[in-house]
Amino acid sequence: EGEEGDRIEFLYSLTPGVAHRSFGLNVARMAGVPENIIRLAGRKAKELEEATTRRRSSGMALTNHEDEDVTRAKFKTVVDAMRAAEAAEDPEKGVAIIAGAQAALRGWGG
Repeated sequence: EGEEGDRIEFLYSLTPGVAHRSFGLNVARMAGVPENIIRLAGRKAKELEEATTRRRSSGMALTNHEDEDVTRAKFKTVVDAMRAAEAAEDPEKGVAIIAGAQAALRGWGG
């Protein structure tokens, strides 16, 4: 649907585990998510990655299964917030939604 140039074709397959690279921000940009929300999501993703690296290097890492469950829950929080922010009627409300997700993620102690 739409022009051929508007289509994204992923040449990777889904497998269990943590992805070491994400195209989510690029897809959000192509989907028309406001740039201020994409920048905020990018900062939050970087903070989450840095916190995970610190946790692992300090010996506080969870077991792989627990770590994947927590990562999935955090990812769902971010995705849900991005969807809600995109649907928000004004950018300020979108930013407030992302800030709420940020607070929820801090509640995980990471």
